[in-house]
Amino acid sequence: MSVSPALIITIIAVAIALVLLLVAFGSRLPERMRQIVELLVSVGYPAVVGLLFVGLGLERYQSGETTPAIGFGVGALLMVLLTVRAIRRQSKA
Repeated sequence: MSVSPALIITIIAVAIALVLLLVAFGSRLPERMRQIVELLVSVGYPAVVGLLFVGLGLERYQSGETTPAIGFGVGALLMVLLTVRAIRRQSKA
C-alpha cells in the first residue's frame, strides 16, 4: 500500500473548500445538505486523514525511518481524538 502525501494535501484542500462552502453559503444551503457537509468536515475528514497518516507512518517505519514514523503516528492519534470528539458532539446534538 503506497500512500502519497499529495493525496493528503488534496483531502486537506477539499476540507478547506467544504469549510468555505459552509461559511459562504451555509445559510442558503438546505438544512439536510448543510448537516451532511458539517458531518463530512467534522467526522469524515479527521477519520480519513488519520487512516492515511497510519499508512504513511507504517511505510516510513518499514523503511527504517523512525522519526517520520513517530510524527505520522502522533498525527494519526490526534486525528482519532478529533474524530471521537466530533462523534460525541454529534450524539449529544
